[in-house]
Amino acid sequence: MKIVQNDAEKRCEIWIFNSEKATYKQDDNYITAVANATAKKYLVCTFISGEEELLPLMHQILDAHNYTLPKAS
Repeated sequence: MKIVQNDAEKRCEIWIFNSEKATYKQDDNYITAVANATAKKYLVCTFISGEEELLPLMHQILDAHNYTLPKAS
């Protein structure tokens, strides 16, 4: 879990990793961050990892991008 408090924008971003998806709501760090941000009237944004592993998908994106590049002459 990664917690980023952005005071300038009054926002608390909480990034949940794949391994924490089932338990993050019971995590003391999560509960405390949400309580603190709510008390300050900050927007709480929780970002939860997707179902797929990121690295193989990045390879697919880069392959698709490279396919669209002009061929070197």
